[in-house]
Amino acid sequence: MRISQDALRVAAGLALVAGVVGCASAVHPTYVPPEPDEDQFFLPLDEFKVPDYAVNYARDLITRDCLMEQEIDYPVVEINIDARGPETANAVARGIFNAELAAKYGYHAAPTDRFDRGLAIQVITEAEAVVAQHPESVAQCQDASRREVPFDGTPTAEELAFYIDVDRDEEILATIESWRLCMLATIPAESVAASPNEMPVSQDAVRFGIRELNLTQQPPDVTPEELTLAIVDAHCRETSGYAATYYAATWDLHLELIEEHLDQLVSERDTARRQEQAARDILAGRSSDT
Repeated sequence: MRISQDALRVAAGLALVAGVVGCASAVHPTYVPPEPDEDQFFLPLDEFKVPDYAVNYARDLITRDCLMEQEIDYPVVEINIDARGPETANAVARGIFNAELAAKYGYHAAPTDRFDRGLAIQVITEAEAVVAQHPESVAQCQDASRREVPFDGTPTAEELAFYIDVDRDEEILATIESWRLCMLATIPAESVAASPNEMPVSQDAVRFGIRELNLTQQPPDVTPEELTLAIVDAHCRETSGYAATYYAATWDLHLELIEEHLDQLVSERDTARRQEQAARDILAGRSSDT
């Protein structure tokens, strides 16, 4: 049995995606692509994704009420779904990495205003104990909450974006080699991955404490060693041309995929938007009752 609290997972990095309208597209006669935004690493498929944190938060609260009727106290982390997410993630929770953020956070995620992490750790620990004591009751209430707040999501957009890999393109391979040479000028070889997308390497990630974390653990402080590595990495991605080339190639591939799957993408997005708004309406109603 898993703890739901799914709202917390996505609340750390998501915000509603507002489509940015650009000029008419040659991709599809009815499709108008967004304007590129490399700073936020916003990509065309992002317009077809709908965040589910309002849905999951509503479900968690409904689960809590359901269990309360059975005299079971199921704590839920309080989330401000409209608060700012971490600046190291964009609107669809894709990581953002640049020189400015590297100097502040290294490879760590920035804090979020959506919930209190210290309090969340305490609440989730308590919720895990409730699940262990009442697994069937929790499962039944979670199932009921999903029926009350349905959400089909945007699986096509998620899957298409997940499987994209442009690192094998010849132009990008050339920038990767330039990035490695830049890195090796100041960084030990054992800390330089084969590609920027694989940074930091496994042993460094473990040492920096940015792998294997869950929501019941406080992330460790960023060390000077991590900051140094991240700053050099960000600098080399920029000066080698990797960052800009990778973004442009990924953008173009997104447009090709949208052309192939536009009808399905639009259908899933529109359904998910209606369901997400219904969840927000539930949350707004609960707020007005308190």
